[in-house]
Amino acid sequence: MMKKILMCVAVLACLYLPGCSSVHKVLPVHDEVLLYNKPYDLTYMNTLMALNAKPGWELESTDKEKGLITVRNTEYTRFDDADKRVISILVKRVDREQTSVSLAPDSRQRLSSGEIIDWIGDRLPSDAR
Repeated sequence: MMKKILMCVAVLACLYLPGCSSVHKVLPVHDEVLLYNKPYDLTYMNTLMALNAKPGWELESTDKEKGLITVRNTEYTRFDDADKRVISILVKRVDREQTSVSLAPDSRQRLSSGEIIDWIGDRLPSDAR
């Protein structure tokens, strides 16, 4: 009986342990900066509206003074990666009539960060560039 239990444990360990040692995929760094020939307030509002319209993502926090918008992915599949599905976007004034939009440094290599910056680029009015 003890031999059977040990055999079952050994088989389960052999099936379980290779999954733990799987190689993690290295995510690309998205350091794109989008420039718009619009005032800060308008660019911030347009970015906020574009992110609010993104399916599967919800606004988590906004801070207009700092130019920070944080969104959370609501379609993650595992509970242990929920904290990795938060992306922060920075909106900065370049000069009086020009504003930049980029990912915050800690969000540039997260899951779906490229998708978010592409979404913003596609959704902001084309005359803003």
